[in-house]
Amino acid sequence: MKKINKFIISFGSIIISFIVISLLLSTIYYFDLISTNTYQIFKISLVVLSLIFSGILIGTKSNSRGMRNGIILGLLFICFSIIIGLSTKSISLHFMIYHLILLICTGLGGTIGIQTKKKS
Repeated sequence: MKKINKFIISFGSIIISFIVISLLLSTIYYFDLISTNTYQIFKISLVVLSLIFSGILIGTKSNSRGMRNGIILGLLFICFSIIIGLSTKSISLHFMIYHLILLICTGLGGTIGIQTKKKS
């Protein structure tokens, strides 16, 4: 139960950060404070940074195998994203490559998290 709990907390941090930062970013874009290209770059950066941060979060809560836990978290996010993609019929090769990059980011975040964990 303890393992499942850390994945739920990390996945929840991804969703909450997406919602909060997306609302702020959309509001800024709505009032024409940033251009369309800048908005697109910020959207992609938001996803990558959120997944790296949640990978670090799960890595610091792990005793070992931070990359494996990060990849599992990334797979959970990708499954969630594919379900949404299937409902909107927006799955393509670009979609899959993008999610492979996100999977690598969560694995990297898990590795960083396990390395930065304080030794007891």
